[in-house]
Amino acid sequence: NASAEDRNGNSVTDSDTDNMDATDGALTVALTVDDNAETASISGTTTDVAPGSTVTLTLTDSAGTVQVITGVTVNADGSYSIDGVDISGLVDGDITVNASAEDRNGNSVNDSDT
Repeated sequence: NASAEDRNGNSVTDSDTDNMDATDGALTVALTVDDNAETASISGTTTDVAPGSTVTLTLTDSAGTVQVITGVTVNADGSYSIDGVDISGLVDGDITVNASAEDRNGNSVNDSDT
């Protein structure tokens, strides 16, 4: 509430209500590699990330080569996924995927999987 007095001595008040978002955002990611096809499927879930938001996926191989995938859309249930990612440009061996997004409070949330 806010109150003040105008030039004529009249009291004026006003108030406003807003909802506080006290939920911490979170994100998970899982990487599944099809060695024969040199493709990967990446999926995960989010908490407190708005549907329609995007997740950025960064794949890094054991030699440090990086492949970035942008624009993976968060669904209404908080899930996201992308299939058939061409990983032929990455070195055989461990591949790490890092997923990052922004929650409803503007905070960065991320997770990784190898």
